[in-house]
Amino acid sequence: MELGLFDVSRQTQADTRTQTWDAGDLLVRYGLDELTEVQLGLPVWNRQQVTDRATGARARPRVSAT
Repeated sequence: MELGLFDVSRQTQADTRTQTWDAGDLLVRYGLDELTEVQLGLPVWNRQQVTDRATGARARPRVSAT
């Protein structure tokens, strides 16, 4: 079991930039054999912001649990 305190990621494409903030991520990992594992993750809190690179307009779409 893993617990993440805070994580920030940024993805830039030709027309948009997406920033995502997560806090309190819970990840449970279970090994099936030496090379395979199953992961189940759930963010406790997250926020995402998408910025149009041409106009600077910002949107905050809903973010679903992973």
